[in-house]
Amino acid sequence: MQEIWGSLIAVAGTLVGVYLGSRWQAQEAAEHQRSARMHETLVSLYAEVFADTHLSEQYMESLTWPDFQVDGTWPDRAAIGGRLRLLSPLKVQTAWDAYVAELNGLDQYLKGTNYYTGQLLSGDDKYLMQCQKRIDYLRDSVRMHLDEQTTILSTSRRRWTLRNRTTRPPQGRED
Repeated sequence: MQEIWGSLIAVAGTLVGVYLGSRWQAQEAAEHQRSARMHETLVSLYAEVFADTHLSEQYMESLTWPDFQVDGTWPDRAAIGGRLRLLSPLKVQTAWDAYVAELNGLDQYLKGTNYYTGQLLSGDDKYLMQCQKRIDYLRDSVRMHLDEQTTILSTSRRRWTLRNRTTRPPQGRED
């Protein structure tokens, strides 16, 4: 009788272990998928940020070169700013706010110059230089955050892969 109870306890322990192990593995897989989706969302958002900064640079070039045309359509800055508030760290949000404020300041500056009457700005204009610094800072902030997220995701993938690797040798090998 004692042998039967010992066997039942061993079987029950094995079943509980298998059940808990499979739940844990499912949770790990779900977490990995959430991390991958978040990374894809950030890449998409930051691509829009880079598109906006690229158009801003073209716009600034058009202020200094005759007949320079800005190519592309402007992304919705309000939508980008809102998504940054939800998904990005404070450093990226602050860099975005400074960038938008600097562009608004540039527009105010242009109203006080002769630009609208046909006079171009100098390539080393202090307001243009300040806008470029804000663009560079925003891009650097975005790159740093994306690098951090990529490192986290890579570590998560590596852990997940190592945990779920089979112990069989690759097919075609005879060990």
